[in-house]
Amino acid sequence: VTYIREKYDSEKELVEFSKIMEEEISRLDHFISNFLSTSISEKGLSAVNINRIIKKIAVLISLQAEASNCEVRLEYGRISPVMINAFHLEHAILNVIDNGMEAMPLGGTLSIKTYMVSVLEKDFVVVEITDTGCGIKFRKRTDVPVSRKNRGRGLGLFITREILQTYKGHMEIMSDK
Repeated sequence: VTYIREKYDSEKELVEFSKIMEEEISRLDHFISNFLSTSISEKGLSAVNINRIIKKIAVLISLQAEASNCEVRLEYGRISPVMINAFHLEHAILNVIDNGMEAMPLGGTLSIKTYMVSVLEKDFVVVEITDTGCGIKFRKRTDVPVSRKNRGRGLGLFITREILQTYKGHMEIMSDK
């Protein structure tokens, strides 16, 4: 990352991207260390603007999307701040986006939309992520997806679900497969 930033210091987008990468590497290292030693729910709650997080993620995934011939569509709704650890939420959203991108190896469209819903007189922020990929296969009698990845352990959606449940959130997966 340092090499990219120094070698291409005249290219504004690469410099911005490399700064985000360095920040994310540092935060991920910190997250993993803390995740292994303490409870998720004990860490740094603050009022988080989810639209701002998604704008940052859009920059972060822009090169991956371009390389994969994927179009990224963003639709920001008027939403309230949410009390959560911003890094945990960012990690959860990136896991879902990563699965969507991997489901479209020949290109496609990844859409991210935010909006508010009211359920039983309680307001919730929704982050809806859709892709035009191949769909997802589920294990029988569970809601856990089966990983078809050649890399990784397929824990991304499981970790996302655990993070969201810790903060009293909810994850719903729908597939045409």
